[in-house]
Amino acid sequence: MKKHDPAGVGAGNIRNGSRPKSVLTDAGGPVQIDVPRDRAGTFEY
Repeated sequence: MKKHDPAGVGAGNIRNGSRPKSVLTDAGGPVQIDVPRDRAGTFEY
C-alpha cells in the first residue's frame, strides 16, 4: 500500500515505516533489505 492511499483509511492497520535486515544468499553473500512494518504487526514475509 502506498503512502496516503485511501484504501487504507479506516482499515485499522496502517504502514509504519520499515527496518533494515541483512539476509544471507547462496549466490552473493549478505544482502541488505528493508522490511516493512505495520501498526497491527501482521506483516509476513
